[in-house]
Amino acid sequence: MVLRSDKAKLVSVLSGIMLAAFVFIAVVNYQVSRRFIREEIVNSSLPLLRDTIFSEIHSDLMQPIHVSSVMANDTFLKDWALSGERDPELVRKYLLRIHEEFGFFSTFFVSAATGRYYHFNDVLKTVAREDEHDGWYYSFLDSPMIMRLDVDTNEAADNALTVFINYRVLDYDGNTIGVTGVGLHMETLARFFGGFAHLGGRTVFLTDTRGQVQVHPNTALVMKSGLADVTTPEAAAAVLKERNAAVDFAYEGDDGYVYLTARYIPEIDWYLVVQQPEQIALLSARENLVRTVGAGVLVTLAVLMVSVLTVNRYQRRLEEQARTDVLTGLDNRRGLEMKFALLHAMMGRGGLPFSLAVMDLNGFKDINDTYGHAAGDHVLQGFSRLAEECFRETDTIARWGGDEFMLLIMGGEAAAGAVLERFRERLAAEPVARADGRDIFVSVSCGLSAVLPEDTLDSAYLRADKAMYADKRDVAGPCAPYAPHSGGGER
Repeated sequence: MVLRSDKAKLVSVLSGIMLAAFVFIAVVNYQVSRRFIREEIVNSSLPLLRDTIFSEIHSDLMQPIHVSSVMANDTFLKDWALSGERDPELVRKYLLRIHEEFGFFSTFFVSAATGRYYHFNDVLKTVAREDEHDGWYYSFLDSPMIMRLDVDTNEAADNALTVFINYRVLDYDGNTIGVTGVGLHMETLARFFGGFAHLGGRTVFLTDTRGQVQVHPNTALVMKSGLADVTTPEAAAAVLKERNAAVDFAYEGDDGYVYLTARYIPEIDWYLVVQQPEQIALLSARENLVRTVGAGVLVTLAVLMVSVLTVNRYQRRLEEQARTDVLTGLDNRRGLEMKFALLHAMMGRGGLPFSLAVMDLNGFKDINDTYGHAAGDHVLQGFSRLAEECFRETDTIARWGGDEFMLLIMGGEAAAGAVLERFRERLAAEPVARADGRDIFVSVSCGLSAVLPEDTLDSAYLRADKAMYADKRDVAGPCAPYAPHSGGGER
Protein backbone atom coordinates (compact mmCIF):
# COMPACT_ATOMS: atom_id res chain seq x y z
CA MET A 1 0.00 0.00 0.00
CA VAL A 2 1.35 3.35 -1.04
CA LEU A 3 1.15 5.89 1.72
CA ARG A 4 0.03 9.39 0.95
CA SER A 5 2.37 12.24 1.64
CA ASP A 6 1.96 14.45 4.67
CA LYS A 7 0.88 17.29 2.46
CA ALA A 8 -1.86 15.17 0.87
CA LYS A 9 -3.05 14.15 4.31
CA LEU A 10 -3.10 17.74 5.44
CA VAL A 11 -5.05 18.83 2.37
CA SER A 12 -7.55 16.02 2.92
CA VAL A 13 -8.08 16.99 6.54
CA LEU A 14 -8.40 20.68 5.69
CA SER A 15 -10.85 19.89 2.88
CA GLY A 16 -13.03 17.86 5.22
CA ILE A 17 -12.95 20.54 7.90
CA MET A 18 -13.73 23.36 5.44
CA LEU A 19 -16.59 21.52 3.78
CA ALA A 20 -18.09 20.40 7.08
CA ALA A 21 -17.76 23.88 8.52
CA PHE A 22 -19.27 25.45 5.41
CA VAL A 23 -22.28 23.13 5.43
CA PHE A 24 -22.73 23.59 9.18
CA ILE A 25 -22.61 27.37 8.89
CA ALA A 26 -25.03 27.34 5.94
CA VAL A 27 -27.54 25.22 7.87
CA VAL A 28 -27.21 27.36 11.01
CA ASN A 29 -27.65 30.46 8.89
CA TYR A 30 -30.82 29.02 7.41
CA GLN A 31 -32.20 28.30 10.88
CA VAL A 32 -31.37 31.83 12.00
CA SER A 33 -33.03 33.18 8.86
CA ARG A 34 -36.18 31.26 9.71
CA ARG A 35 -36.26 32.73 13.21
CA PHE A 36 -35.76 36.28 12.04
CA ILE A 37 -37.75 36.20 8.82
CA ARG A 38 -40.82 37.71 10.46
CA GLU A 39 -38.83 40.62 11.84
CA GLU A 40 -37.28 41.29 8.42
CA ILE A 41 -40.61 41.18 6.60
CA VAL A 42 -42.65 43.10 9.16
CA ASN A 43 -40.06 45.75 10.02
CA SER A 44 -38.28 46.21 6.71
CA SER A 45 -39.43 44.88 3.36
CA LEU A 46 -43.22 45.12 3.78
CA PRO A 47 -43.24 48.63 5.31
CA LEU A 48 -40.85 49.82 2.61
CA LEU A 49 -43.06 48.38 -0.13
CA ARG A 50 -46.15 49.79 1.57
CA ASP A 51 -44.72 53.29 1.70
CA THR A 52 -43.46 53.06 -1.87
CA ILE A 53 -46.87 52.03 -3.15
CA PHE A 54 -48.50 54.66 -0.95
CA SER A 55 -46.38 57.31 -2.64
CA GLU A 56 -47.21 55.98 -6.10
CA ILE A 57 -50.93 55.79 -5.37
CA HIS A 58 -50.81 59.23 -3.84
CA SER A 59 -49.11 60.53 -6.96
CA ASP A 60 -51.37 58.67 -9.41
CA LEU A 61 -54.63 59.64 -7.69
CA MET A 62 -53.74 63.23 -6.98
CA GLN A 63 -53.97 64.15 -10.65
CA PRO A 64 -57.55 62.88 -11.20
CA ILE A 65 -58.61 64.29 -7.82
CA HIS A 66 -57.10 67.64 -8.77
CA VAL A 67 -58.74 67.60 -12.21
CA SER A 68 -62.12 66.75 -10.65
CA SER A 69 -61.68 69.66 -8.23
CA VAL A 70 -60.87 72.02 -11.10
CA MET A 71 -63.95 70.81 -12.99
CA ALA A 72 -66.16 71.38 -9.94
CA ASN A 73 -64.90 74.95 -9.63
CA ASP A 74 -64.87 75.75 -13.34
CA THR A 75 -67.02 78.85 -13.98
CA PHE A 76 -67.94 77.53 -17.43
CA LEU A 77 -69.54 74.41 -15.95
CA LYS A 78 -71.29 76.41 -13.23
CA ASP A 79 -72.58 79.08 -15.61
CA TRP A 80 -73.72 76.50 -18.14
CA ALA A 81 -75.70 74.59 -15.47
CA LEU A 82 -77.17 77.78 -13.94
CA SER A 83 -78.22 79.05 -17.38
CA GLY A 84 -80.60 76.15 -17.83
CA GLU A 85 -78.25 73.59 -19.42
CA ARG A 86 -78.86 74.96 -22.90
CA ASP A 87 -76.95 73.34 -25.74
CA PRO A 88 -75.78 70.00 -24.20
CA GLU A 89 -73.17 69.82 -26.97
CA LEU A 90 -71.13 72.46 -25.13
CA VAL A 91 -70.75 70.39 -21.98
CA ARG A 92 -70.12 67.23 -24.03
CA LYS A 93 -67.21 68.93 -25.80
CA TYR A 94 -65.97 70.19 -22.43
CA LEU A 95 -65.98 66.66 -20.99
CA LEU A 96 -64.46 65.24 -24.19
CA ARG A 97 -61.56 67.71 -24.03
CA ILE A 98 -60.74 66.62 -20.47
CA HIS A 99 -61.05 62.96 -21.46
CA GLU A 100 -58.64 63.39 -24.38
CA GLU A 101 -56.19 65.66 -22.59
CA PHE A 102 -55.72 63.46 -19.51
CA GLY A 103 -56.73 60.05 -20.86
CA PHE A 104 -59.33 59.33 -18.17
CA PHE A 105 -61.60 56.35 -18.72
CA SER A 106 -64.66 58.47 -18.03
CA THR A 107 -65.59 62.14 -17.52
CA PHE A 108 -69.09 63.16 -16.44
CA PHE A 109 -71.45 65.74 -14.97
CA VAL A 110 -74.79 64.97 -13.29
CA SER A 111 -77.19 67.89 -12.95
CA ALA A 112 -79.05 68.33 -9.68
CA ALA A 113 -81.74 70.37 -11.46
CA THR A 114 -82.62 67.97 -14.27
CA GLY A 115 -81.01 64.69 -13.15
CA ARG A 116 -79.32 64.36 -16.54
CA TYR A 117 -76.11 62.34 -16.61
CA TYR A 118 -73.82 64.04 -19.12
CA HIS A 119 -70.97 61.98 -20.53
CA PHE A 120 -68.24 62.93 -23.02
CA ASN A 121 -70.08 60.77 -25.59
CA ASP A 122 -73.65 61.99 -24.99
CA VAL A 123 -76.37 62.44 -22.39
CA LEU A 124 -76.17 58.99 -20.86
CA LYS A 125 -79.41 58.91 -18.85
CA THR A 126 -81.57 60.69 -16.30
CA VAL A 127 -80.81 59.53 -12.78
CA ALA A 128 -83.62 58.48 -10.46
CA ARG A 129 -83.79 57.42 -6.84
CA GLU A 130 -85.68 54.30 -7.89
CA ASP A 131 -82.72 53.14 -10.00
CA GLU A 132 -80.41 51.06 -7.80
CA HIS A 133 -77.50 51.90 -10.06
CA ASP A 134 -77.92 55.60 -9.23
CA GLY A 135 -77.73 55.06 -5.48
CA TRP A 136 -74.15 56.43 -5.41
CA TYR A 137 -75.38 59.83 -6.64
CA TYR A 138 -78.10 60.32 -4.04
CA SER A 139 -75.95 58.89 -1.29
CA PHE A 140 -73.29 61.44 -2.17
CA LEU A 141 -75.80 64.32 -2.30
CA ASP A 142 -77.22 63.32 1.10
CA SER A 143 -73.75 63.30 2.66
CA PRO A 144 -71.78 66.39 3.76
CA MET A 145 -68.79 65.31 1.67
CA ILE A 146 -67.28 67.47 -1.07
CA MET A 147 -65.36 64.60 -2.69
CA ARG A 148 -65.73 60.84 -2.58
CA LEU A 149 -64.39 57.80 -4.41
CA ASP A 150 -66.80 55.08 -5.52
CA VAL A 151 -66.27 51.77 -7.29
CA ASP A 152 -69.11 51.01 -9.68
CA THR A 153 -69.87 49.67 -13.14
CA ASN A 154 -69.63 52.17 -15.97
CA GLU A 155 -72.88 52.09 -17.95
CA ALA A 156 -71.25 54.08 -20.75
CA ALA A 157 -68.54 51.40 -21.23
CA ASP A 158 -70.31 48.03 -21.15
CA ASN A 159 -70.53 48.12 -17.34
CA ALA A 160 -66.75 47.94 -16.93
CA LEU A 161 -65.71 48.17 -13.30
CA THR A 162 -64.54 51.74 -12.67
CA VAL A 163 -63.18 53.85 -9.82
CA PHE A 164 -65.12 57.14 -9.93
CA ILE A 165 -63.85 60.34 -8.32
CA ASN A 166 -66.98 62.36 -7.55
CA TYR A 167 -66.79 66.07 -6.77
CA ARG A 168 -69.70 68.25 -5.61
CA VAL A 169 -70.40 71.31 -7.81
CA LEU A 170 -71.65 74.36 -5.87
CA ASP A 171 -73.19 77.57 -7.21
CA TYR A 172 -71.94 80.98 -6.16
CA ASP A 173 -74.13 80.84 -3.02
CA GLY A 174 -72.82 77.44 -1.93
CA ASN A 175 -75.81 75.39 -3.11
CA THR A 176 -75.31 72.02 -4.81
CA ILE A 177 -76.04 72.13 -8.52
CA GLY A 178 -74.56 68.79 -9.50
CA VAL A 179 -71.75 66.28 -9.31
CA THR A 180 -68.81 66.07 -11.69
CA GLY A 181 -65.65 64.01 -11.90
CA VAL A 182 -63.65 61.39 -13.73
CA GLY A 183 -63.39 57.60 -13.79
CA LEU A 184 -60.34 55.28 -13.75
CA HIS A 185 -60.53 51.83 -15.32
CA MET A 186 -60.39 49.14 -12.65
CA GLU A 187 -58.42 46.79 -14.91
CA THR A 188 -55.63 49.36 -15.14
CA LEU A 189 -55.40 49.64 -11.35
CA ALA A 190 -55.67 45.86 -10.95
CA ARG A 191 -52.73 45.32 -13.30
CA PHE A 192 -50.72 47.93 -11.40
CA PHE A 193 -51.40 46.19 -8.08
CA GLY A 194 -50.90 42.73 -9.57
CA GLY A 195 -47.43 43.74 -10.71
CA PHE A 196 -46.20 43.46 -7.12
CA ALA A 197 -47.06 39.75 -6.88
CA HIS A 198 -43.61 38.76 -8.15
CA LEU A 199 -42.03 40.40 -5.08
CA GLY A 200 -42.23 37.39 -2.78
CA GLY A 201 -45.85 36.58 -3.62
CA ARG A 202 -47.09 39.81 -2.07
CA THR A 203 -50.69 40.95 -2.57
CA VAL A 204 -51.54 44.66 -2.65
CA PHE A 205 -55.12 45.96 -2.51
CA LEU A 206 -57.37 48.79 -1.27
CA THR A 207 -60.40 48.67 1.03
CA ASP A 208 -62.81 51.34 2.20
CA THR A 209 -63.35 52.24 5.85
CA ARG A 210 -66.02 49.54 6.16
CA GLY A 211 -63.52 46.91 5.08
CA GLN A 212 -65.03 46.29 1.65
CA VAL A 213 -62.44 45.51 -1.03
CA GLN A 214 -62.39 48.35 -3.56
CA VAL A 215 -59.28 47.58 -5.68
CA HIS A 216 -57.67 44.13 -5.95
CA PRO A 217 -55.54 42.26 -8.51
CA ASN A 218 -58.34 39.69 -8.53
CA THR A 219 -61.22 41.85 -9.77
CA ALA A 220 -63.71 39.11 -8.80
CA LEU A 221 -63.20 40.18 -5.17
CA VAL A 222 -63.93 43.89 -5.77
CA MET A 223 -67.13 45.05 -4.07
CA LYS A 224 -67.93 41.40 -3.26
CA SER A 225 -65.49 40.57 -0.48
CA GLY A 226 -64.46 42.20 2.74
CA LEU A 227 -61.09 42.62 4.41
CA ALA A 228 -62.05 39.94 6.93
CA ASP A 229 -62.74 37.51 4.06
CA VAL A 230 -59.29 37.88 2.48
CA THR A 231 -57.47 38.00 5.83
CA THR A 232 -59.06 37.22 9.23
CA PRO A 233 -61.61 39.10 11.37
CA GLU A 234 -58.84 39.94 13.87
CA ALA A 235 -56.57 41.35 11.16
CA ALA A 236 -59.44 43.35 9.66
CA ALA A 237 -60.35 44.83 13.05
CA ALA A 238 -56.72 45.79 13.71
CA VAL A 239 -56.47 47.57 10.36
CA LEU A 240 -59.82 49.39 10.36
CA LYS A 241 -59.50 50.85 13.86
CA GLU A 242 -56.27 52.71 13.06
CA ARG A 243 -56.12 55.84 10.93
CA ASN A 244 -53.19 57.73 12.43
CA ALA A 245 -50.41 55.16 12.08
CA ALA A 246 -49.41 52.16 10.04
CA VAL A 247 -50.56 48.72 11.18
CA ASP A 248 -48.42 45.56 11.16
CA PHE A 249 -50.12 42.23 11.80
CA ALA A 250 -49.42 38.50 11.47
CA TYR A 251 -52.08 35.79 11.28
CA GLU A 252 -52.26 32.06 10.67
CA GLY A 253 -53.36 31.29 7.11
CA ASP A 254 -54.10 28.03 5.37
CA ASP A 255 -50.44 27.56 4.40
CA GLY A 256 -48.73 29.09 7.42
CA TYR A 257 -48.19 32.59 8.70
CA VAL A 258 -49.17 35.61 6.62
CA TYR A 259 -47.67 39.01 7.35
CA LEU A 260 -49.72 42.12 6.75
CA THR A 261 -49.10 45.86 6.83
CA ALA A 262 -51.64 48.60 6.15
CA ARG A 263 -51.87 52.37 5.98
CA TYR A 264 -54.82 54.76 5.82
CA ILE A 265 -54.95 57.15 2.84
CA PRO A 266 -56.89 60.19 4.07
CA GLU A 267 -57.17 61.84 0.64
CA ILE A 268 -59.36 59.00 -0.64
CA ASP A 269 -60.64 57.63 2.69
CA TRP A 270 -59.38 54.12 1.85
CA TYR A 271 -56.81 51.74 3.32
CA LEU A 272 -53.78 50.41 1.49
CA VAL A 273 -53.08 46.78 2.48
CA VAL A 274 -49.97 44.74 1.64
CA GLN A 275 -49.65 41.10 2.71
CA GLN A 276 -47.10 38.32 2.17
CA PRO A 277 -47.26 34.60 3.03
CA GLU A 278 -44.33 33.27 5.03
CA GLN A 279 -44.07 30.06 3.01
CA ILE A 280 -42.95 31.86 -0.12
CA ALA A 281 -40.22 33.67 1.77
CA LEU A 282 -39.09 30.37 3.31
CA LEU A 283 -39.10 28.70 -0.09
CA SER A 284 -36.69 31.31 -1.33
CA ALA A 285 -34.50 30.74 1.73
CA ARG A 286 -34.47 26.97 1.12
CA GLU A 287 -33.51 27.41 -2.51
CA ASN A 288 -30.82 29.82 -1.46
CA LEU A 289 -29.52 27.26 1.07
CA VAL A 290 -29.15 24.62 -1.65
CA ARG A 291 -27.47 27.07 -4.00
CA THR A 292 -25.18 28.31 -1.26
CA VAL A 293 -24.07 24.85 -0.19
CA GLY A 294 -23.50 23.75 -3.79
CA ALA A 295 -21.56 26.88 -4.66
CA GLY A 296 -19.65 26.62 -1.40
CA VAL A 297 -18.53 23.07 -2.17
CA LEU A 298 -17.26 24.09 -5.58
CA VAL A 299 -15.60 27.23 -4.30
CA THR A 300 -14.00 25.37 -1.39
CA LEU A 301 -12.54 22.75 -3.70
CA ALA A 302 -11.28 25.38 -6.09
CA VAL A 303 -9.73 27.43 -3.29
CA LEU A 304 -8.02 24.40 -1.82
CA MET A 305 -6.65 23.38 -5.20
CA VAL A 306 -5.30 26.85 -5.93
CA SER A 307 -3.92 27.12 -2.41
CA VAL A 308 -2.00 23.86 -2.75
CA LEU A 309 -0.53 25.02 -6.06
CA THR A 310 0.53 28.43 -4.78
CA VAL A 311 1.30 28.06 -1.07
CA ASN A 312 4.85 26.85 -1.57
CA ARG A 313 5.59 29.57 -4.09
CA TYR A 314 4.39 32.48 -2.01
CA GLN A 315 5.10 31.32 1.52
CA ARG A 316 8.65 32.61 1.63
CA ARG A 317 7.68 35.83 -0.10
CA LEU A 318 4.91 36.49 2.40
CA GLU A 319 7.19 35.78 5.34
CA GLU A 320 9.78 38.16 3.93
CA GLN A 321 7.20 40.89 3.35
CA ALA A 322 5.87 40.44 6.88
CA ARG A 323 9.22 41.33 8.39
CA THR A 324 10.47 43.88 5.83
CA ASP A 325 9.96 47.64 5.75
CA VAL A 326 8.45 48.55 2.37
CA LEU A 327 10.25 51.89 1.92
CA THR A 328 13.80 50.99 2.91
CA GLY A 329 13.99 47.24 2.45
CA LEU A 330 15.33 46.85 6.00
CA ASP A 331 13.79 44.70 8.67
CA ASN A 332 10.69 46.18 10.27
CA ARG A 333 9.66 45.88 13.90
CA ARG A 334 8.51 42.31 13.49
CA GLY A 335 11.76 41.29 11.83
CA LEU A 336 13.83 42.89 14.56
CA GLU A 337 11.73 41.29 17.29
CA MET A 338 12.38 37.87 15.74
CA LYS A 339 16.15 38.53 15.52
CA PHE A 340 16.25 39.83 19.10
CA ALA A 341 14.42 36.74 20.40
CA LEU A 342 16.86 34.47 18.56
CA LEU A 343 20.03 36.28 19.77
CA HIS A 344 18.71 36.56 23.32
CA ALA A 345 17.95 32.83 23.44
CA MET A 346 21.40 32.00 22.10
CA MET A 347 23.06 34.31 24.65
CA GLY A 348 21.14 32.56 27.42
CA ARG A 349 22.64 29.25 26.29
CA GLY A 350 26.21 30.60 26.36
CA GLY A 351 26.22 32.46 23.07
CA LEU A 352 27.91 35.74 22.27
CA PRO A 353 26.77 38.96 23.93
CA PHE A 354 25.15 41.66 21.82
CA SER A 355 24.08 45.29 22.18
CA LEU A 356 21.05 47.27 21.13
CA ALA A 357 21.37 50.74 19.61
CA VAL A 358 18.79 53.37 18.70
CA MET A 359 19.52 55.92 15.95
CA ASP A 360 17.42 58.98 15.13
CA LEU A 361 18.09 61.23 12.12
CA ASN A 362 18.81 64.81 13.14
CA GLY A 363 16.83 67.53 11.36
CA PHE A 364 14.73 65.12 9.31
CA LYS A 365 11.66 67.34 9.67
CA ASP A 366 13.61 70.25 8.19
CA ILE A 367 14.53 68.09 5.19
CA ASN A 368 10.85 67.27 4.60
CA ASP A 369 9.86 70.91 5.01
CA THR A 370 12.62 72.14 2.70
CA TYR A 371 12.68 69.55 -0.06
CA GLY A 372 9.37 67.75 0.32
CA HIS A 373 8.34 64.33 1.54
CA ALA A 374 9.53 62.58 -1.63
CA ALA A 375 13.04 63.83 -0.93
CA GLY A 376 12.58 62.69 2.67
CA ASP A 377 11.82 59.18 1.43
CA HIS A 378 14.97 59.26 -0.70
CA VAL A 379 16.99 60.30 2.37
CA LEU A 380 15.64 57.32 4.34
CA GLN A 381 16.43 54.99 1.45
CA GLY A 382 19.97 56.38 1.01
CA PHE A 383 20.60 56.22 4.74
CA SER A 384 19.45 52.59 4.81
CA ARG A 385 21.69 51.70 1.87
CA LEU A 386 24.75 53.18 3.60
CA ALA A 387 23.87 51.40 6.83
CA GLU A 388 23.68 48.03 5.07
CA GLU A 389 27.11 48.70 3.53
CA CYS A 390 28.73 49.76 6.79
CA PHE A 391 27.40 47.30 9.32
CA ARG A 392 28.53 43.71 9.48
CA GLU A 393 26.49 40.79 8.21
CA THR A 394 26.15 39.59 11.79
CA ASP A 395 24.53 42.89 12.78
CA THR A 396 20.87 43.71 12.21
CA ILE A 397 19.49 47.15 11.35
CA ALA A 398 15.75 47.77 11.28
CA ARG A 399 13.51 50.75 10.68
CA TRP A 400 11.63 51.18 13.94
CA GLY A 401 9.33 53.91 12.68
CA GLY A 402 9.54 57.29 10.94
CA ASP A 403 13.20 58.39 11.03
CA GLU A 404 14.12 56.12 13.95
CA PHE A 405 16.23 53.00 13.41
CA MET A 406 17.25 50.21 15.77
CA LEU A 407 20.32 47.99 15.60
CA LEU A 408 21.35 44.68 17.10
CA ILE A 409 25.18 44.70 17.15
CA MET A 410 27.22 41.68 18.11
CA GLY A 411 29.55 42.46 21.03
CA GLY A 412 29.49 44.58 24.15
CA GLU A 413 29.06 48.34 24.39
CA ALA A 414 32.67 49.15 23.51
CA ALA A 415 32.72 47.08 20.33
CA ALA A 416 29.24 48.22 19.34
CA GLY A 417 30.13 51.86 19.98
CA ALA A 418 33.14 51.57 17.68
CA VAL A 419 30.97 50.17 14.89
CA LEU A 420 28.47 53.02 15.31
CA GLU A 421 31.21 55.67 15.23
CA ARG A 422 32.54 54.30 11.93
CA PHE A 423 29.06 54.60 10.52
CA ARG A 424 28.81 58.19 11.74
CA GLU A 425 32.07 59.02 10.01
CA ARG A 426 30.75 57.48 6.79
CA LEU A 427 27.60 59.61 7.07
CA ALA A 428 29.65 62.76 7.55
CA ALA A 429 31.65 62.06 4.40
CA GLU A 430 29.01 60.79 2.01
CA PRO A 431 25.62 62.28 1.03
CA VAL A 432 22.57 60.05 1.35
CA ALA A 433 20.47 61.76 -1.33
CA ARG A 434 20.33 64.68 -3.76
CA ALA A 435 17.54 67.25 -4.16
CA ASP A 436 17.25 70.52 -6.06
CA GLY A 437 20.79 70.01 -7.34
CA ARG A 438 22.23 69.77 -3.84
CA ASP A 439 23.74 66.87 -1.91
CA ILE A 440 21.96 66.06 1.33
CA PHE A 441 24.04 64.98 4.30
CA VAL A 442 22.53 63.72 7.54
CA SER A 443 23.75 63.03 11.03
CA VAL A 444 22.28 60.80 13.71
CA SER A 445 21.80 60.79 17.42
CA CYS A 446 22.63 57.40 18.95
CA GLY A 447 21.88 55.58 22.14
CA LEU A 448 23.51 52.30 23.05
CA SER A 449 22.86 49.63 25.67
CA ALA A 450 24.31 46.18 26.21
CA VAL A 451 21.58 43.51 26.33
CA LEU A 452 21.41 41.71 29.67
CA PRO A 453 20.24 38.13 30.22
CA GLU A 454 17.15 39.35 32.09
CA ASP A 455 16.28 41.91 29.41
CA THR A 456 13.30 42.01 27.10
CA LEU A 457 13.34 43.99 23.90
CA ASP A 458 11.29 46.74 25.58
CA SER A 459 13.59 47.08 28.59
CA ALA A 460 16.76 47.19 26.47
CA TYR A 461 15.08 49.66 24.10
CA LEU A 462 14.10 52.02 26.93
CA ARG A 463 17.71 52.28 28.11
CA ALA A 464 19.05 52.86 24.61
CA ASP A 465 16.29 55.37 23.86
CA LYS A 466 17.15 57.42 26.97
CA ALA A 467 20.81 57.41 25.95
CA MET A 468 19.83 58.53 22.44
CA TYR A 469 17.93 61.55 23.78
CA ALA A 470 20.93 62.39 25.91
CA ASP A 471 23.09 62.21 22.78
CA LYS A 472 20.83 64.71 21.00
CA ARG A 473 22.30 67.38 23.31
CA ASP A 474 25.76 66.68 21.87
CA VAL A 475 25.35 65.50 18.27
CA ALA A 476 29.07 65.78 17.54
CA GLY A 477 30.05 63.41 20.37
CA PRO A 478 30.29 59.62 20.32
CA CYS A 479 27.16 57.51 20.72
CA ALA A 480 25.99 57.65 24.31
CA PRO A 481 25.90 54.44 26.35
CA TYR A 482 23.19 54.14 28.95
CA ALA A 483 24.45 55.52 32.30
CA PRO A 484 21.67 55.79 34.91
CA HIS A 485 21.92 58.49 37.57
CA SER A 486 19.73 61.16 39.13
CA GLY A 487 19.93 63.35 36.04
CA GLY A 488 18.07 60.77 33.97
CA GLY A 489 20.18 59.59 31.00
CA GLU A 490 23.00 62.18 30.56
CA ARG A 491 26.41 61.06 29.34
